Amino acid sequence: MTNWKYLRLIIGTVFFLILPPSLVTEKIEKVQIYSKAVAEETKKYSDRLTQENLQTQAQQLDKKAKQQLENGELETALETLQQLLDIHTQQGVRDSGTEFYRLKIGSTLYNMASIERQLQQYQKALENYEQALEISQQLGDTEQVAAILHNIGTVYSQLSQYPQALASLNKALKMRRQLRDTTAISSTLNKIGVIYDRQGKYPKAIEFYEEALEMAKREKDNVNLTAISSNLGLVNSRLGRYKQAIDFYQKILQNNPSNKAKFLTYIGAIYRHLEEFSKALKFYEQALEIYEENQDRLNIAITIDNIGIIYREQEKYSQALEYHQQALIIWKELGDREGKSASLHNIGIVYRESGKYSESLEFLTHTLILDRQLENQNRERITLADIGKLLAKNDRPELAIIFYKNQLILQKKSAQIYRFYQ
Repeated sequence: MTNWKYLRLIIGTVFFLILPPSLVTEKIEKVQIYSKAVAEETKKYSDRLTQENLQTQAQQLDKKAKQQLENGELETALETLQQLLDIHTQQGVRDSGTEFYRLKIGSTLYNMASIERQLQQYQKALENYEQALEISQQLGDTEQVAAILHNIGTVYSQLSQYPQALASLNKALKMRRQLRDTTAISSTLNKIGVIYDRQGKYPKAIEFYEEALEMAKREKDNVNLTAISSNLGLVNSRLGRYKQAIDFYQKILQNNPSNKAKFLTYIGAIYRHLEEFSKALKFYEQALEIYEENQDRLNIAITIDNIGIIYREQEKYSQALEYHQQALIIWKELGDREGKSASLHNIGIVYRESGKYSESLEFLTHTLILDRQLENQNRERITLADIGKLLAKNDRPELAIIFYKNQLILQKKSAQIYRFYQ
């Protein structure tokens, strides 16, 4: 039986061998060119498949990160965005001729930095904002550059590095003024005002707040209006301009903000300071009603404690105790030791003012122990002073002096630490 496959191979080989050398060379060159073309097309096809695969992965990760952010899963979203950044980096390396992937990388870095800021990972946030800033500057995206500078300023502000914060925010403000983005200008003016406020430069803070407020009014920007009016209320309170502060808070309440209870609490606190206790009680009770509707147990406890303080100031000691004890129960259930310390302290003061000195000493001693466990020297100093006052009232001046001396030692130590960090 004839092996046709073997026969064809022999005929082909003989035919190839009898060709002239020049023709053989030409044939080989054509085969090489064809092979190279096939290889190039294969590589292009493979690259296209890889890019398409990366693009699909990127879309899936982007969607996943957005869902995680909506669910409040910040740390998980950050991990997902890191994976997305790695893919965009690969895409950028494969297709370096386009700005599209650089834009994607910059956007992802910006989103990562914003999450890190919320997680109080400030150094990481600064690093990613700086990288995003460099990309946006290279792409000539002025609006995004201004936004990143604003956020860098915010991070420096949260780190209490005010000169760096002001430098970034002033650059952002200049760019936003050039872009004539009124809402963005208002936001940056407000942020600069906050820094001057924290530095105790209240007239300067008010100057920036008021310009920000005018712009927010012009744009009917209720979100910024609420934030700026709140800041103006706080700075006026610090300056003792209580009427102006209340006016700002009342204007906010007219817009029925989502955090209405907070501003009711602010007004209550001012009236308490002014010793207009019936008015203070009215606003605290309105705030408490909202917190109870929202089942906001943290703020319920804070507000109940504040109501207890008002009853104490009115010398209604049994009612004061009732409220402070309710607050203490909530703090214990929440596992909030700072809150527990505050309520224990308040109960101790009520007993002291009502002449029940042994009960007062018991609660204030518990408070002191807890303050020391929490390493809260400011609260410890206040508690030491209150125990000293209690002992003095109870005709034990020698012991009172010991507590007063310890309080002064802590006060001096706190002052030294404060000067060191200034």
